[in-house]
Amino acid sequence: MREADWRRIKRFLRVLVIGAFVGAVFGSLIGQTYRQDLATTLFIGPFIGIVHGALITASIGGFEMFFPLTAWGRALRRASFAVTLAIKVPLYCGLILVIEYFRLGEVVAAAFGVIQAVEPVDLSNPLMVLSIVFSLFFIVVFIETMQINQIMGPGTLTRFVFGYYHRPRLEHRFFLFVDLLGSTRLAESLGPLAYQRFLNGVFQAASDPISDHQGEIYQYVGDQMVVTWTEKAGTGGKRGACRPLDCVFALKDAITALGPAYLKEYREAPAVRAALHYGEVVVGEIGDAKRDIAFHGDVLNATARLEGVARDYQGFFIASAAALDRLAAAGGWPSAYSYRRLGALPLKGKAPPVEAVLVAQAALGQ
Repeated sequence: MREADWRRIKRFLRVLVIGAFVGAVFGSLIGQTYRQDLATTLFIGPFIGIVHGALITASIGGFEMFFPLTAWGRALRRASFAVTLAIKVPLYCGLILVIEYFRLGEVVAAAFGVIQAVEPVDLSNPLMVLSIVFSLFFIVVFIETMQINQIMGPGTLTRFVFGYYHRPRLEHRFFLFVDLLGSTRLAESLGPLAYQRFLNGVFQAASDPISDHQGEIYQYVGDQMVVTWTEKAGTGGKRGACRPLDCVFALKDAITALGPAYLKEYREAPAVRAALHYGEVVVGEIGDAKRDIAFHGDVLNATARLEGVARDYQGFFIASAAALDRLAAAGGWPSAYSYRRLGALPLKGKAPPVEAVLVAQAALGQ
């Protein structure tokens, strides 16, 4: 199983546990609010709540995490915010109403002997109404949070909420710059609207490999995207992991796969060039009316200039020795790639030279 698939399953299980916990708390509160007997408050209510919470989060969480892997799921993910809400809200509300109407929590409780029998559905029962309203409220909050998280980038909303970067921090990070080749010529030949669609399709295709390898898209700058990893995320916290390198070539494959469709629509196949560097940066919140999390440090300037060096050497991907050495500390330079040392290269506008390495996929059987 791929690491990305395993991480997705672990996220699904975490969501399932959270949903079951929220259901248990709600079931217990219902028992106390309506002064039911102690057994209902401490055991029966939480048990039914756990089942309801687990069923709701399993169905909706599973849809959110696994449906986007399909062709229809990718199309929905790229739809507008309004279209997404118009599809998801009725779908999720329907799932909740089915679970509540058929009393699936009580059915499971009766099957395990927790209760004697399932009571008939009574839509005038305040408990039923309250349970449905609570579930719908929880789902609307869940959908809004997922959509905001997609707009801001994974993890960014959490960092803002808890003020993780409210005070600047020093961090060691990997930075990957990915640049669309021939962008000026493409913009002139395609025109502004077609070029925007061309560029957006390339960036969308790149997002899945980046997410699969735990990268964070920091920003889009014209025809370039900037991706970053914390030191722990880049090395995987374990021996032999090299997510930035693996991401680069997975990203290249994803963009290459666009070739046939792009040749048919635009008469041009997309191609990119990339540069990777590693170093210390200052990370902190910036701005007021529009707040963002920004990175400041020499490593960003050096990475941008390294990408220009790759152009000079006719290479697809160039990395600094600092980045490769840090990955090597987690298990050695991966044998899946070949390396051509370029030595210490002077970078424009930067006093100290940077040790650079051209990286390519190793030939089969090597």
